[in-house]
Order: sequence, then C-alpha cells, then structure tokens
Amino acid sequence: LLIPVGMIHAWSRRSDRRFLLLLAWGVGGLLFFSLASATKRSYYLLPLYPAFALLAVAAWDEYAERPRQCWSCGRVQAWAFSLTLAVVGIIGLAMLLVPWRYPDLPKPAFLLAGSLTTTAAVTALIQARRGKWIRALHLALAGTAALYLAWFGHYTPPLNEYHSGRPFFQEAAALTGTETVMMFEVPISTAVFYMDRTPWLYGKESRLQQAVTDSTGALIMTRPHIAQRFEGLEKILVREFKEPFGRSRAFGLYRAPDKGVNRPD
Repeated sequence: LLIPVGMIHAWSRRSDRRFLLLLAWGVGGLLFFSLASATKRSYYLLPLYPAFALLAVAAWDEYAERPRQCWSCGRVQAWAFSLTLAVVGIIGLAMLLVPWRYPDLPKPAFLLAGSLTTTAAVTALIQARRGKWIRALHLALAGTAALYLAWFGHYTPPLNEYHSGRPFFQEAAALTGTETVMMFEVPISTAVFYMDRTPWLYGKESRLQQAVTDSTGALIMTRPHIAQRFEGLEKILVREFKEPFGRSRAFGLYRAPDKGVNRPD
C-alpha cells in the first residue's frame, strides 16, 4: 500500500540524493529485471526489498507525523484512500473464492486470509469515515499482510519449483555424478545452477536424434513428451511439477541405447 506513495514522495524530493538513490535502486532494479531478464523470481528480487522498504518508511514517517495535513485536509486524499481500502476488501473477498476455483490450493489458509483481509478493510473504512486515518491505515496494512502470508506461503513455492524444476535437477545431479549429461529443451540456466559439478552439453531438440544415434549409452536430459518419440531410451528419473493454477511440466533423465535407433516416422 505504501510503496506507490513512497515512490511519489521520493520523486517529489529527488533533489535529495538519498531519495534518488532509493529510486534508482528499487525502481531501476525492477525495470532491469522486467526488460533485460526473462524472469522476476522472488529470490532474484530480494536485493530490491530494502529499497522499497525504505521508500515506504519515508512516506509513512512523513504522513504519520502530519495526519491532518496529509490525510484529512482534502477530498482527493480521502477518496483515494477509501478507494484503496475498497480494493483491499475486494481482493479479500476474491481470496475466499480462490480455493474453489483452484482445488490444489489449501482452503483453510485462503479462507482465513480472505476473512481477515475483508474484515480489516471494512473496519478500516469505518475508521476512515470517522476521520481516524492512521488507525485505518494500520488496519489496511494488517489486512494486506494477511493476504500476502497466504498467497506467497502457498503459491510462490510450488510456482518456483514449477518454473525452475529444482528438485529434479538436484536428484539428477546425485545420480549422474561426474558423467557428462546431454541436455535438450530444458531450462539451461537452472539446470547448470543446480548441477554445477556435472559436465554438460546443450542442444536443441533437432539435434537429439543425432545424439541418440551417435552417443551410445550417453545420459540424456529432456522433456518426457520429447523422449517418447525415440525408441530405446531407458528412463532413469522423471519428475512432474504442477503450479497452483493447473499447468504442469515435466523433466526426465534417460540413458541412450547401446545401439542407435531411428526416429519413427
């Protein structure tokens, strides 16, 4: 809730190098990962959290010290804050429906988070109408925190495993040892990261036929639906990962046959 306010607050004071540094650190880093990187996974963004936290604290310190001047003096601020509280309440209500739409998500966590968030938003609106803006802001922050605890605690971990395949690559590394693995159509950056001591070669799917034919007994890592097109590949390890909204992806480790086989027509 406070990050957008903190960014506006910092921009209005950009002549102060401290605020300019926070904007370059937080906003600049986010833009970098958005435009120059293929992913914005949570652990990549960890270095940006302190910058956004300091931006939020700076805005909080400014507005909490002058509540009448900053919150109560104008209708624009009042309507903007009330609209923000309404959005928090709507999100809380939506959280109550998420487990029925996506059964893989745990119902108790989302029902509890949705109830707390909705209750906090309604109470905050009542407090705001009474002119108690700081108390309303406290309630809004508490409701948003409850929302994030359920969402990130139960959604982000399986989503990260879905995108990275970390458990599979760690298991594969233990099985392959120092033997070279030929990788085809797998996320090479995460594969190399989790299999850092395993020698590897990487190629496109179009080169898999040649690898199966020429590399007798070689270890091959690819997607199971690709491996099914080739006869004789011995399955060593296959793992499937599901993200909470129903999509799935799988990775497999195979041994090439002693004699090359031809791709079926």
